[in-house]
Amino acid sequence: MPLERVTFADYLAWPAVSCSDLLHLRRSPASAQLIRATPKAPSPAMRFGTAWHCACLEPEEFDRRYIVAGTCVATKKGGEPCSNAGVLYLGGEWFCRVRGHAPEGAGDPLSTVLAPGDHTRIHAMRRSLWAHPKWEDTRSLCLVERSAYGCVDGLEMKARPDLWDAHRGRVIDLKSTAKIEQIKSWNGAKRLDWHIRAAHYLDTLTAAGVRATEYVYAVVASDPPYEAYLWEVTNEQLMAGREEHRRLLDNWVRCASVGAIGAWPGGNTEIEALPMNVSPEQTGLMVGDVPLETLLAGEE
Repeated sequence: MPLERVTFADYLAWPAVSCSDLLHLRRSPASAQLIRATPKAPSPAMRFGTAWHCACLEPEEFDRRYIVAGTCVATKKGGEPCSNAGVLYLGGEWFCRVRGHAPEGAGDPLSTVLAPGDHTRIHAMRRSLWAHPKWEDTRSLCLVERSAYGCVDGLEMKARPDLWDAHRGRVIDLKSTAKIEQIKSWNGAKRLDWHIRAAHYLDTLTAAGVRATEYVYAVVASDPPYEAYLWEVTNEQLMAGREEHRRLLDNWVRCASVGAIGAWPGGNTEIEALPMNVSPEQTGLMVGDVPLETLLAGEE
């Protein structure tokens, strides 16, 4: 199927397997099924990321969906103005929840409320990204937040790229992070599974009949000076991602075929040696019979 414009809620309802489903499988089949069936409420960081995505990708929608809470306009009993943050809204004015401060009819605003600091930070991050010398050319003519699913080796998979460039066959993934220094390396990005995500998205879109051969991360630091980076996933990184992605797909199919997804509370099924003294740099990833670290280091 081609890329479709559906709501995020409708996308989540598609029964196909997402990249997040596969990554959750690494803890245990039961964990993956539990998270899939009962997704957690968005964390503050996730809500901030959603707002930032909207500001960058749909600026007109951002102004409609998000507003900044003002200070309560009520007056205290002593005649002094209230200094509490507003949470209730009526007629363009904000009120706090102190008894007697909010008039009848004041209620939760229809738009999502952002703290003034978050609103300022989102705009600063967007300006930084938009000022990147290659951003305008990168995002021009792109489709925004389309969804697709495709069949890979008998397994239905789905993906929802932030931006897709039909001319270049390029997927662009927006990220914000407070740990920009930690991901400015292969090991840092690898720990965030960015190579696996790239493999999942490109392979899913290809299976859906959509041209997708390049994957670019647009990353902005979430603290000043809000540095913006455009990083393309290399062929070597994509190969490593596909290797691990293939393992996850095989595990999902294997678990589903025997009914193990959700049937076992997790953990192992045998008495095993206690894992100890494992270096954080050891990933366990293999490319054929060669450890990934050895391959990337250029060793035999």
